[in-house]
Amino acid sequence: MKKTVSLSAIAALSLIALNAQAASVGTITFNGEVTASTCNVTVDSQAADATVQLPTVSTNLLGAAGETAGATAFNVSLSGCMSSLDTATMFFEAGSSVDLVTGRLNNTSGSASNVSLQLRDGLAPTTVIKAGSAEQLNDNTYANIQSGSADLPYIVEYYADDAATAGTVVSNVTYSIQYK
Repeated sequence: MKKTVSLSAIAALSLIALNAQAASVGTITFNGEVTASTCNVTVDSQAADATVQLPTVSTNLLGAAGETAGATAFNVSLSGCMSSLDTATMFFEAGSSVDLVTGRLNNTSGSASNVSLQLRDGLAPTTVIKAGSAEQLNDNTYANIQSGSADLPYIVEYYADDAATAGTVVSNVTYSIQYK
């Protein structure tokens, strides 16, 4: 009994000592804004949900890992943007079709093999966009939307993960618009 009481007393005192060592250092304040509507979005003059058709290319152009072909421009148009917003860019989100290591879009239901799709910033075409990566928030070009509208140009292209085989390539990506 004495051992139990002594151990209990020691445990209680050590908890009090731990609490006594904790001190408040500062306060973090979180600010945000929820709006009813930000901007209207269209993709290549279609709705916000759209299809971009890539050209047919030869497997010879995708014969080795790292080769690209069929670069296809597409445009995301923003209109009716709130006057309180300054700039905007796209954020391509992670999802079941995204390779989280490379940020490329997997061929999810097409018959070609060793082919994925790579996204690029249309205003900085050498900039590869890694879908699902927070790097996009710093790397993607932001467009000025103070006038209430803007165009966000992007590029999608075939990417050879290895020597490609013939067939269809089908993928998709969910996106959101990020504002600054």
